[in-house]
Amino acid sequence: MKKRYLPFTAPNWFIWLVAGLVFIFIVILGYSLYLFNAIQDRKEDGFDQSKQLVLKETTITNIQDITRYHGDIFYHVVTGKTNDGDDAIAYVPVGQEDSIKFYLANDYIGKDAILETWETRCTSCHFIGINLAIDQNQPLWEIKYIDEQDRYVFEYFSLESGESYEEFKLRKSLY
Repeated sequence: MKKRYLPFTAPNWFIWLVAGLVFIFIVILGYSLYLFNAIQDRKEDGFDQSKQLVLKETTITNIQDITRYHGDIFYHVVTGKTNDGDDAIAYVPVGQEDSIKFYLANDYIGKDAILETWETRCTSCHFIGINLAIDQNQPLWEIKYIDEQDRYVFEYFSLESGESYEEFKLRKSLY
């Protein structure tokens, strides 16, 4: 005789299968959250030391933001204000014996001016982001965008003159 089930009951194996899948999903979700937080914490390693170093060795008294830039040398880029209320940037080399590079707002071209220059040159491009960079002691703005030929572009502009410094264009792989 065949075993029959009521409409609101399920076989024992089905309940165990669903419970096992839910357990596996919860474990994967928990590990993913842990991994994400660990990676985020790792990205901000050393920010406190760089902050203290900038406050001690420069005229910046109010730090607004700290980001990372990794060219030939890894830098923490610290932006903030001086006692006079002027905007300033400090490039702190990480793991190097090099000194901090410091620039006041009146010594460089601002983000809005660089973006305006870029937008007039590249009208059909899709803007992705802008951040501060440095290459061979030359402070730069790094603009990331997708150009009209669907290439991912890193274009660097001089922080001091606003002129194009260099660019890298990456095309999508066909595979």
